[in-house]
Amino acid sequence: MIKFRWPLIVGGFSAAFAVAMNALGAHAFVGLLNANGKTALFNTALHMHEMHAIGLLIVGLALLYRPNSRSWHFAALLLLAGQLLFCGNLYVLSLYNISLISALTPIGGFCLIAGWSLFSLGALLKMTSERKSP
Repeated sequence: MIKFRWPLIVGGFSAAFAVAMNALGAHAFVGLLNANGKTALFNTALHMHEMHAIGLLIVGLALLYRPNSRSWHFAALLLLAGQLLFCGNLYVLSLYNISLISALTPIGGFCLIAGWSLFSLGALLKMTSERKSP
């Protein structure tokens, strides 16, 4: 059963981590972000992190409805990978003024785009299969 619920579990923890990063960004990291001139970059990472944590929860809820959807499972994996690569790299860049690997950010962005596209495709395939059923 955990196989179907992992996006809900990971999405919930990701949302909690986003709240913690928001608090740290508003208090503990303010001086560092201002000194680096990276407040806007941190806020971009935070916004994308929050949005895609909710996205993982949405995909997780959809998987409760259709647990055998390969496209939705893969969509959730892509959203998680995108969060780690895109948001993670932006967090590190904004806080430490170093880029882990500059290619990770666009790869993460591609993962996020691909994840949402795959989620939509899975919904479309479900609609098409329902129309064909007698």
